[in-house]
Amino acid sequence: MLRKKVLRVDWLDIGKIENLDAFTHVEELYLQYNLIETIEGLNNHAHLTFLALAGNRIREVNNLKNLSNLKFLDLSMNYIDKFDVSEFPQSLRVLRVAGNPFVESTPAYAHLAFERLPNLVEVDQFRRPSSTLSPKTTPLSAELPKTVSGTSALDIRAAVLPVPRSSMDQYRALQVEVELSRYEQDLVENQEAEHTAAFNRIDCEKKRNNRMPKWKVLFV
Repeated sequence: MLRKKVLRVDWLDIGKIENLDAFTHVEELYLQYNLIETIEGLNNHAHLTFLALAGNRIREVNNLKNLSNLKFLDLSMNYIDKFDVSEFPQSLRVLRVAGNPFVESTPAYAHLAFERLPNLVEVDQFRRPSSTLSPKTTPLSAELPKTVSGTSALDIRAAVLPVPRSSMDQYRALQVEVELSRYEQDLVENQEAEHTAAFNRIDCEKKRNNRMPKWKVLFV
């Protein structure tokens, strides 16, 4: 049991995050719909990639920025009245904060998050254009779970994705969607680069020959 990478302690009326020292290896931690007021007790959980804290009584975001592997964070439906982006880890890819008081008072919260967190892909219903992702962002395909044959979910492009049922299902579905979008964007950029290069060659040829009656067709 202690070696499992998923820990579910949701819907248990827990009032404090504590007694988790034996679970520092956990990668997915579900603490949603409890009575938690303060984010604490997670400093030694460096392996966390997924943290669900929705539906609690949290009023302030803190003690998260050192979770350097955290990719998905759900803080929706809490009592957070101040949106301090500096308290979020730079590794975040997906952030859920809908249903907090600051959402109404800070309508540009998604823009602020995208501006300060270079790896962030989605904030609530807002999506960052794939072309503006940080060039240092790790390809999402590297984070996807492997199939029995050893290929990632991205390799099975024609496969029908399961209907998302949980926050983790939604996160994995988003991983595939964003990675495919990045792949298509790369194709477009490569095609545009080739077109620009071809135009430059034609332009150089035109200048060299001077007074050319019309552009030559260089591609035979």
